Amino acid sequence: MRNNHVKQEKKTNAHLTAEDWERAALKIIATKGVKALAVEPLARSLGVSKGSFYWHFQNRKALLESALLRWEREESEEFIQTLRAIEDPRERLRQLILQVSKGKWNCSLHSTLSAAASDDTVRPVLTRITGRRIDYLKKCYLDLGLTERAAQHRAALAYTIYVGYIHLDREAPGYAPGSKVTDAYLFHVLQTMIPQDRKSKARSVIKSQS
Repeated sequence: MRNNHVKQEKKTNAHLTAEDWERAALKIIATKGVKALAVEPLARSLGVSKGSFYWHFQNRKALLESALLRWEREESEEFIQTLRAIEDPRERLRQLILQVSKGKWNCSLHSTLSAAASDDTVRPVLTRITGRRIDYLKKCYLDLGLTERAAQHRAALAYTIYVGYIHLDREAPGYAPGSKVTDAYLFHVLQTMIPQDRKSKARSVIKSQS
């Protein structure tokens, strides 16, 4: 019986990848917060034994670190890579704002991670992601012809709006723009944060993305 159990355990481990654990961990964090992440309940949610966890990770901290690195890679580095294919910096900024505004799950995850910013594992990841995103926003504004100082200020303001919206939606959702005014709100953000030219078609861009 024991040999059969070991064989079954190895089969389960072979099919459940480290990525599966990381994504499941991020889902828990997004809905319940960092402190809710625990090995045993996570294993139950995946339908495997607690022992399966140790096939991929040494402990909870190792899982948290790996999951956060995945989030950092996919939601910052890989996302930025896709935007680089857009030559027009104005359109690049439009797409960035539009795509980020649709990422409700990612906003929830960012919100819960911000609430755990004092955590030694979470803080450096948030710091890196914030710096990376603001630097990229600054580059977009520089490409639009803004001065170094103006581009830095505009990038910081744009990211402050994003983070502020996340906190507003968590702390006082009744004051956050709801689904009925999303298009109007996004149009206002686009007009405010992107230097417009006479040929700008921000509203049509929003409608085409709906």
